[in-house]
Amino acid sequence: MSTHGSNVATYIASRIEASGQLQKDIAEKVGFERPNMITMVKQGRSRLPIDKIGSMAQALGIDPIALFSMCMEEYYPNTWKAIAPCLESAMTASERPRRSSEEVLP
Repeated sequence: MSTHGSNVATYIASRIEASGQLQKDIAEKVGFERPNMITMVKQGRSRLPIDKIGSMAQALGIDPIALFSMCMEEYYPNTWKAIAPCLESAMTASERPRRSSEEVLP
């Protein structure tokens, strides 16, 4: 798996670069035992674990709902297709996640 074709990997890599933080510091904030997990996620060789989405979003100063939506849409498209309408109907327009093809702003 590479960043080619992975919206999540490409997005995370760009947000890490824009943050100016060291990967080891981000890994610590996210709760990864080994900093190389950040490299693996950035390169698309490993998925961002669902239980790390919130801490990754916080470490990078990005919208956790949008990151969760992007991860679910890419990693579990059938599940996301089934649950997204239910979640979105309970949210206000400003809370609704953007589609992965849209730019997600910090």
